[in-house]
Amino acid sequence: MRPAALGIPPFLREPVFLILFLWVVVALGYRALRLLRVPLRFFTVWERGVVCAAIGAGLLQGLPLALSSFGRLTPGAVRLAVGVLVLLLARDMLHVALGLRAALRELEAPSRVEIAWLTILGLSLAILALRSMVLGDFGDDDGYHLTAPRRWLQTGTLGYLPTYTHTNASMGFEMLYVIALALWDAEGAKLLHFGAALLCLCALYLSARRLAGVVAGATAGMTAVSLFLIPNRVYDVPFLASLAYNDLAVCWMTMTGVLAWLVWREHRQSGLLICSALCSGFAGSFKITALSVGIGFTLVVLVEGRQAGSSWRQVILQAARFGLLCLLPVLPWLCRNWRLTGNPVFPMLANLIPTRDWSREQGRIFGLFFHHYNWGVRYGSQLSTERRTELLLLAGICILLVFAVAVAQARRPALRDLLILAAVLLMAAVGLTGLYLRFWLTAAMCMCLFLAVVYAERWSARSWVSWPALLLSLAGFGLQLRMARPRLVDHGLASDLRIATGLSSPDREYENDPLWKTWAFINAKTPNDSRVLLGAFYTTFAASSGGAFWCDRACYVTDSHLQGYLRLDDWRSFLESVDHAGIGYALVSDEQFTPDRLGFS
Repeated sequence: MRPAALGIPPFLREPVFLILFLWVVVALGYRALRLLRVPLRFFTVWERGVVCAAIGAGLLQGLPLALSSFGRLTPGAVRLAVGVLVLLLARDMLHVALGLRAALRELEAPSRVEIAWLTILGLSLAILALRSMVLGDFGDDDGYHLTAPRRWLQTGTLGYLPTYTHTNASMGFEMLYVIALALWDAEGAKLLHFGAALLCLCALYLSARRLAGVVAGATAGMTAVSLFLIPNRVYDVPFLASLAYNDLAVCWMTMTGVLAWLVWREHRQSGLLICSALCSGFAGSFKITALSVGIGFTLVVLVEGRQAGSSWRQVILQAARFGLLCLLPVLPWLCRNWRLTGNPVFPMLANLIPTRDWSREQGRIFGLFFHHYNWGVRYGSQLSTERRTELLLLAGICILLVFAVAVAQARRPALRDLLILAAVLLMAAVGLTGLYLRFWLTAAMCMCLFLAVVYAERWSARSWVSWPALLLSLAGFGLQLRMARPRLVDHGLASDLRIATGLSSPDREYENDPLWKTWAFINAKTPNDSRVLLGAFYTTFAASSGGAFWCDRACYVTDSHLQGYLRLDDWRSFLESVDHAGIGYALVSDEQFTPDRLGFS
């Protein structure tokens, strides 16, 4: 029987699941790296744990993929497969537990400033953890990241979800959600993204220590983490960490790749590059736009080789091997997407590759949406398409100029290479998704690392050097508390606290929410095999691809910019496509969200 059925409140049961899950993935990563003969002795014990966790999590996505290929992606099959895996890893799990105990015993006593910083950091993370243990009645928790895994467990395979476009691309992190839903519950699945955020911050801290050295390392790590945890419009990590997303999982893989690359720079053992290459590939398997991580790291490896005096032939061969390793984790998804849609890089290149339910015109609209309309929403038609194009061009020029100056001024090769990586990630994000800032996260993390290291090295001799990190963490905590008030898309921290502690329930907290009532009505009044159309979801709720996680029925959306399965050319084509899909029910809101948005009618 699952813990939720026993009445155990979320704040007690969900952390247990996260700890057990991380224990297994660290053991799996440790076993894999030993088989690959990676020289783990060059990592510190904490670095080894973070790297093993990343490799293990990346490999674990293959379990649902394998079960799906046999049509056995059911909760029972997942539980059996994980049980067998745990038995096989029992020895490694014991090694991990003993290693953690020894590492905790060897920890040095922190300074007073570090104690204060850790206290504030702990309070900030406690708020995020609390919000991560509660599923909202609407908003981003209701998106495709959890809904698709739920549907796939119902059908037993990673099948085609025609109007949920993003589910037909790389979905590696969602495979971990599949495992969590099968083993535990939805709140436990959601908490995995918070776990990814924690490990991402650990990798950031450890990378800063590697870059800044013994004297300035702790200050650099504290500053980098504090910078990244301040809520802001460019990279609002606290907001994202408490959602069922995959963005911080991509950051986790990217920063772990940076950590492994820094260790390789010091010791020049080729096996260490395997870790960096695999992490880069896992980032791409988690999100198709993160293929830029592998491209960026391959370029850095090429530059590093030339700096070390290797011949062009040697560096090209090394970069090619690195690039192929980056590609390996993405290949299963390219094959799966090819089988489902006819296009391995769906939804891209539809103008060149015939794609299921995806015409050239649909591809053009999709690209236009992400490149021009998905950012600057509040300005609506005040920014025309031409004006937005000019802004993108200006942004690209500014990025190149700023990074060119920064690279020229950076004295250390490692910092220059880090800036090159950040520039590649940022230019790829601008090129693919315009000024949609959430896709700038990996570049922003590299920049926070760079700034923190430069600061710590410059002022390391000053007694007050650690105080700014403390002030930054305090500012971040204050902003988090301010943002914890009830908003349009959630019920606020107080509501989450009541649910997480078991003092209330979602049914009680959301009882007056019209959409919560709607899902309950549909689940009670329609047959189990019903198919429901969510009409005009985007213009109603101002959010793309509503997943309808709480609805027990198969759902479809009519977002014109994200799907071509339901035809919207004319009324007759629409009715024919609805009939072909077997849709028997339609949900249409009595109000429309009608901001002055550009590109939508």
